[in-house]
Formats: sequence, C-alpha cells, structure tokens
Amino acid sequence: MTITVKRWFLSLLVLITVVVVVSYLVVTVGMRSAGVKNQQGGWLLIAPMLVASISVTHIIWNRLNRCSRKQLESTDSDVEGLMVPQEEGFEPVLNQSLLSTRDKVEALAGERKELEIQNRLVENRHHHLEAALLSIPEAVIITNSAERVVLANSPAEKMFGFSLAADGHKPLPECIRDEEFLRLLRQVQQSVSHKVAEYSKSNERGERWYDVILSAVTNGKKDESNGVVAICHEVTKQREAARMKTDFVSNVSHELRTPLASIKAYLEMLIDGEAEDEQTRQKFYEVIQDEANRLSNLVDNILNISRIEAGVVKVSKQPVALAAVIKEVLEVAGGQAEASGIKLIDELTPVFFHVRADKEMIRQAVFNLVSNALKYTPEGGTVTVRLTVDEASGQVTTEVADTGVGLSPEDLTRVFEKFYRVSGSTKMSKGTGLGLVLVKEIIETIHGGRLSVSSTLGEGSTFSFSLPLAE
Repeated sequence: MTITVKRWFLSLLVLITVVVVVSYLVVTVGMRSAGVKNQQGGWLLIAPMLVASISVTHIIWNRLNRCSRKQLESTDSDVEGLMVPQEEGFEPVLNQSLLSTRDKVEALAGERKELEIQNRLVENRHHHLEAALLSIPEAVIITNSAERVVLANSPAEKMFGFSLAADGHKPLPECIRDEEFLRLLRQVQQSVSHKVAEYSKSNERGERWYDVILSAVTNGKKDESNGVVAICHEVTKQREAARMKTDFVSNVSHELRTPLASIKAYLEMLIDGEAEDEQTRQKFYEVIQDEANRLSNLVDNILNISRIEAGVVKVSKQPVALAAVIKEVLEVAGGQAEASGIKLIDELTPVFFHVRADKEMIRQAVFNLVSNALKYTPEGGTVTVRLTVDEASGQVTTEVADTGVGLSPEDLTRVFEKFYRVSGSTKMSKGTGLGLVLVKEIIETIHGGRLSVSSTLGEGSTFSFSLPLAE
C-alpha cells in the first residue's frame, strides 16, 4: 500500500472516531437535560455505531492491502519479464563486453593524458628554443619550404630592414631584398646541404662583413628540404683588426728600414774611406747618431703603445702638480724652439693644481705635443702652452696651440692612427706617426682623460687634454 493511501485511511479513521465521540457527548447531554439518571443507555446507542465504524474500517483496510499486493505482484512480473534469464548466458557476456569496453576507454584516456603531457613538453621546448634564438646577438633567419620567413630575431630585422608580423609569415623576397643573400638561401634549400659563406652588406656605418652559416631543415629525408636556417655572424671588427695588423707590420717594417738604411749607407762610406777629412767623418757620425736615436725612439714608442694596449704597463699614480711638469717640458724644448726661430709662450695658472697621475707618462705626453707643434710650425711662428682650471666641473685642461701648417678635415679624422703622416709634412720634419698615438693612450686609456684637436689648414692647430683634479 502506498504512503498516500495510508495517509488517506488514517485520516478517515480519525474522522470516524471524532464523529463517534461527538455523537456520544450529544446523546449524554440530551439525556441529562431530560432528567435521565441512568446514562449507560447512551453507550448502548453509540456502541453499534462504533462497531459499525470499526467493521467498515477493517473491510476497507483489507481491500487496500489486497490492491497493494496485486500491484506489487504485477510490477514484479513486469520486471521479471524484462530481466534476461540466467540460463541464456547473455548477462555474463554483456558484463564481460562492458568490462572490456571500460578497460579500453580507460586505456584511451590514459593515452590521451600522456599525449597532452607530451604536447605540453613539446610546446615548452618550442618556446624555449624560440626564446633562445631570439636572444642570440647574431642575426637569425628561419624559412620554410614555401620560401616564407617563419622566424627572425631583432638583429636580423635590423640588418635587412624589415619587421616580421607576429600573426603570420612573410614571403622571403618581401623581407630580404638582397639578391646575393637570397641566392645563398635558395642554393642551400635546393641542394639540401650545409654551407658557410662570406657575405658583405653596406649600411650607414660603411661596409659590414659576415660569416653566414646556412643549414637545410629536413624531416629525415636527405633529398627534401623544409626550409633553411641562416645565422649571420659579423666579422667586420676581426677583418679590420687583421687589416690593421697587416698595416702595422708593413709600417713598422718601413719605419725601421729607413733609419737602418741610412746607418748602413754612412757606415759603408766610412769603411770605404770616403770621409777623408775629420769634418766629413764628424758629419757622418752625427747622421748615424740621429738615425740611431730615431730608431730607438721608434722601438720605444712601439713597445710603450703595445704595453698600454695589453694592459701590462706599470703605472704609479700620485698627486702631480701639472703646471710644474709643463714648466720642465718647456725648459727642455726651449733650445729646439730657439734653434728653429719659434717663440715659445707659456700661459700657466699661478696656483699649482694637482692631478692624480703618473708623472713620467704625463711628462711624455706633454713633450710629444710640444715637440709635434714645433716640428710643424715654420720659422717666426709661435707655440703657446696654457693651463686652465674649471673647479666647478673638477677638470684641468692643458692646451698646446701653434701657428703651423694646420690640418685638413680628412687629416683630423686620422691624426691619431698609428703611423699616419700628414701629406706634405714629411718635407718639414721626420717622424714615425706614433707620437700622437702614444699621447692618446696615455691620456685616455691610462688616466681616463679626454684628448681633442681643432685645426684650420694653413693657420695652425690646437691639441688639448683634460684630466680630473685630485681630491
């Protein structure tokens, strides 16, 4: 019997009970009002009603129970009709099939999870490789089989003047408009090979040289290329260094050959007895001595510059009165100026400001500048050495100004190169082209100062250097 039917039956039972009780009360009150003393008659009237109610309730309850049992039996028979008989053997087969299917689903789910993990690992590896390629200072370009640029780092974009969009691949000719470089890429892709080639490209800084490493991308098939990876390593500085080394050796050989040739020639004349009188022999001796001194100075300058560039020179810095050092140099150079008919002027500050420097090196730098000014100033000219101090910026500046031949704009850009000689100046004075180079190394490399030059062709030049004041 369902819960709803039971609730309805209980409600009916309660209702009948209430009716019987109310009827009993009504009969009892009526008998009292009529003066009936024996009230048991009321029960005699109510008892049949109560028995009838209980009988009816019992009959209804039994019928409801029978109805419920029939419904349950009908339901059970329906369920049994749907069930598969055990003796047919279908249920075990179905269960086994379901178990097998479940195992396969679980296996596929495990494989899917494993593939997802591998996919994430591949993506992470791809991002790491891409980040590594993008961070390489050399220019890197990667193309695919359709001749499209799939990856290029910032140096490559700057080198060839393009910008690779983040949402797509650009055709190779749109990115690289240099036919020589395109030829290299296509040649490697067609031949499916590895190649190292030299490549030059001109830009605003001049001609730049590169070693280009090109490799074809394959999928395990040697005769099929899926693109090309090109790495451009700039070797301009190395080529310039090699050229400068070659020029240095050539210039040194030339500078050494000249005084050695003079010494050898005059010695041969002395041996052959061509200098018969003492005056001639004395002249030969002086020439040999001058050339030997020149050779010694050349060797000393080369060694000093090499030591400074190699960082092995011994430096002893201490507070130095710069004005006192300049006065010592002017006293030594005074004889040369007087012999050449050049007026040597000093405009030094009366207060001896100090700089922290190596005294002998600063003396060598000042002497080279003064000597250089005297060499290229004609008779009757002037050479002025002045010292100025800027206490606000903490700098002391030394200037050596002359009224000599001056420098052209081209000479100004190369005057501090090794062995560079101003055209036409060889007639005025012999030199090695290393004096100003040594000054630059002493002032800028060793003392952290600043060397500059200003000049007007035919009017003179002014060389100046600034050093920080000592605390």
